Amino acid sequence: MDEAMQTIGIQNEEDNGMITDIAYNIANYAIHQDGSLMNEEVNGLIDPTRVWWGQAEAIVGFYNAFERTKDKKFLTIIHNLWNYIKNFFC
Repeated sequence: MDEAMQTIGIQNEEDNGMITDIAYNIANYAIHQDGSLMNEEVNGLIDPTRVWWGQAEAIVGFYNAFERTKDKKFLTIIHNLWNYIKNFFC
């Protein structure tokens, strides 16, 4: 979303804040204790499925969040996601 907004020339503080807020919300609520990204939650039930591409895309998104915020929390999440990918998908 961030790159698309940059490409079409949308740059405002409200949208930039939304992108950062999304990253923090995902980091706080969708990262499992094992370091993986949860698939989804529907009607209060968490889908335990983990798919490789979701984990890989999360790395890109969290790196973007790190670039925006310089919050090392995102680097830790990236490291844990990479380890999860190596351990369970390779």
